[in-house]
Amino acid sequence: MGAEVAPQRWFAVCHLRIVPLATLPNEVECHVCGHHSDLAVLDVPTTDQLAEYLSMAVRSAVAFVVRSGRTNAFDFHVDATVRETAIAIMTAEGHEYPAEQLDDDVANLGDDQARSSLQRLTAELTPHGKQSFLHRMAAIALADGPMSAREQHALVEVGVALGMSAPHINGVLAVAALQPEAA
Repeated sequence: MGAEVAPQRWFAVCHLRIVPLATLPNEVECHVCGHHSDLAVLDVPTTDQLAEYLSMAVRSAVAFVVRSGRTNAFDFHVDATVRETAIAIMTAEGHEYPAEQLDDDVANLGDDQARSSLQRLTAELTPHGKQSFLHRMAAIALADGPMSAREQHALVEVGVALGMSAPHINGVLAVAALQPEAA
């Protein structure tokens, strides 16, 4: 609901524009209220885009963490406990996530896709949001028992992709490992 405009500065007499003095940098003008903003406002994701980014990041991160818990890279079977935990966490967060979708994501969503979708959220999530996200992923990793080295490595990668510091990541994982029922 806006348009890009090229504003000008004018020499005016009695509110009548007489002589153009300078052309200013382009702006976005709202058609509803007339507010002018810098063009950078166009780079800010809309609510729908942010919801889509979050959904894709969660799906790909869940698939990444679930895959890291498998001992055989070619076995796409998802442990029933892990499946139930992942679906319960997704549902609690407001994402519909059927078991078939989880299986498909584990088989088809690549690790690089998980990293890139998480990096899109880096600027959008608060530190608490990043911590909560990583904590939920740790709960999925812990669903089938103690966290393996591969699962821990995957969770560290999730934290790094979200832009978290190493001490913050280690703290979240330590708390999750000590209190798996709270994760």
